[in-house]
Amino acid sequence: MLILALRIVMAGIFLWAAQSKIIDPSGFAKAVSNYHILPGALVNIFALTLAWVEVFVAFGLLFGVWRHSSALLLNLMLVVFTVALLIAISKGVDIDCGCFTQNPDVKSSLWEAFARDLGFLALALPLLFTRARGFLWG
Repeated sequence: MLILALRIVMAGIFLWAAQSKIIDPSGFAKAVSNYHILPGALVNIFALTLAWVEVFVAFGLLFGVWRHSSALLLNLMLVVFTVALLIAISKGVDIDCGCFTQNPDVKSSLWEAFARDLGFLALALPLLFTRARGFLWG
């Protein structure tokens, strides 16, 4: 039952994160560019695909289709997001993470985003170590 709850929570978080990226891909591309990690040629393709990968992972977790692959992608994305935040923090840049909104008026600290992502990772890690027993809610 706990694993099911974790799957639902993480799916909801990733669907919530994906919606603003889908609605405003150019705003998200700007947020990605602000990290100064990816080469310029990759920023737009990354911005356009990440939200759909988040949706795919969320549906995989919710409906039990490719559950282990979805859990693996979920954890890999969270590790990448956490490392990107650490890189931005180490560079001393003052940017919004771009995680849940592309609204420039809404800004959270990178340290807050880092702590939040560590919490998400703590919730997501157990999903890697459970056996899929059934389809959908099993």
